[in-house]
Amino acid sequence: MFEQETASVLVAKLRESKDELDFVRHRATGAAQVAPHRDASGWSGPAGWAYQRSLALLNRDLDTAVAMLRSASNLTSAAIYQLGQGD
Repeated sequence: MFEQETASVLVAKLRESKDELDFVRHRATGAAQVAPHRDASGWSGPAGWAYQRSLALLNRDLDTAVAMLRSASNLTSAAIYQLGQGD
């Protein structure tokens, strides 16, 4: 087991990392909410399909990023808890 002093330093760093992950996740969530969705609005044919496909990929990637950031934050919380320093 870690010495208490070492564990306290590690917990502080993990909490800082969790705060940063949460900040980035909130930014990514905001970006996902304002990103255009699959609406070709005036585009037709291959250009419309390419536009819609690009928007679908963008939205998928933003959703994936949010989910991965949420998971990283949750795992960081679990690490803090495992060190016996849970809130």
